[in-house]
Amino acid sequence: MIAMNTFRIVNYHKILKCNFYDVNLNLRVFEKHLKFYKKYFNIISLSEAKNKNSFRNDLCITFDDGFSENYNLILPLLKKYNVKATFFLISDCIDNNDLMWRNRIIVSKNNSSKSKFRNVINDFNDEFNQTLSSDNYMGESMNWKDSNKDLYTKFIWENSMDETVEEYLYSTKVYLTSNQIHEILSYGHEIGNHSKTHPNNKNLDYQGIQREYINTNKYLENKFGVKVEHLAYPFGIPFSHKYEEVLTSNTSIQKFHYINDLLINKPLSKRWYRVSMEFGYRESLKRFYFLTYKDSIKYRIKKYVFRN
Repeated sequence: MIAMNTFRIVNYHKILKCNFYDVNLNLRVFEKHLKFYKKYFNIISLSEAKNKNSFRNDLCITFDDGFSENYNLILPLLKKYNVKATFFLISDCIDNNDLMWRNRIIVSKNNSSKSKFRNVINDFNDEFNQTLSSDNYMGESMNWKDSNKDLYTKFIWENSMDETVEEYLYSTKVYLTSNQIHEILSYGHEIGNHSKTHPNNKNLDYQGIQREYINTNKYLENKFGVKVEHLAYPFGIPFSHKYEEVLTSNTSIQKFHYINDLLINKPLSKRWYRVSMEFGYRESLKRFYFLTYKDSIKYRIKKYVFRN
């Protein structure tokens, strides 16, 4: 059943699985998602949503990280169904100038045998006095200090790979180019701020906020000639309301986006919630409906309990 006064934001990174990003999706399923959205929702841009005083069965589509697939595979489907989307960009990765630090670990793991990668992680732990697990490296690497992530992933890459990061990016073309982004914008789509390097926001101080977000917003606006009013938190992890005020005072940013299965988006809220849809069709619908409503009810109960 569709709740008519809702506003939903769906989120993707990639559609096809590859050696730098693991995803349980494919083009056929993604196209089914688009058909579903078109049938039951009014698909609008984030800019349109920002300017609305009330919602009535509205939905926005977003993509994070700025992978080249957004241009090669996603853009043609968005044209086919005549829908608009927002692409949140990591500024350091535009034009394949860098490979995001977590993607470096994924590539290193997927290009190594299980035993080789385990040995690399063991050597890494000995070298840096860490306790990283070869099975749970994605979760545990979230605890790394922002200042260490390049050093750590450099070690893992160089001990796993036969080519440099630059050689890999040259051959694989992981990210969007500036020309592709300009073309995406020319079709009426939007871009947003997804940071400079994709940090864990819990590890950032004021200088980190300046470097990762304030400077990035100015860079994106100057480079592409558009206002950047939306910020999507890397990993869906927010920083404090104090830093959000710093961003809104020093940039064009007006809305901050989480990854969270909550159905509580309101027009005047500064924070909007997104639901990840990078799953098979049935699992995606389950998350879209059941988990979202369940978590929204839990959220409202929690707010009521604390208020009373």
